[in-house]
Amino acid sequence: MIEIVEEFRTRLNKALTIREMKPVDLAKKCGISESTISQYRSGYAKPKDQRLAMIANALGVQPAWLMGMDVPMTEHDSEDKAYARQLTSLENGIMQIVFKLTEENKKILLMQGKFLLHEQEQGG
Repeated sequence: MIEIVEEFRTRLNKALTIREMKPVDLAKKCGISESTISQYRSGYAKPKDQRLAMIANALGVQPAWLMGMDVPMTEHDSEDKAYARQLTSLENGIMQIVFKLTEENKKILLMQGKFLLHEQEQGG
């Protein structure tokens, strides 16, 4: 199961550092305002799907990694290609919803998801 291990803002700042890129350079490369990049870096806001993809592409990282999931930073970081695949639009949509939930609702969703997996494994 893929889980969220870091916040988006943490991963964004980490990627900027690793790529030795300044926020202003990322803004120019993506066509996003510097103030919006600043809001992303501070955790005040999170990008929608299209901007997330643009930022991930500009930084050379997987969108799922940038969103904080426990996956390799790039497709080339792992021998396990199952984790390196791109998210489908449905999976990406689900993740965007999860990011907006409260911590309590995330726990409820996790329990419900485990129940559904159990039912699926039992053939129900």
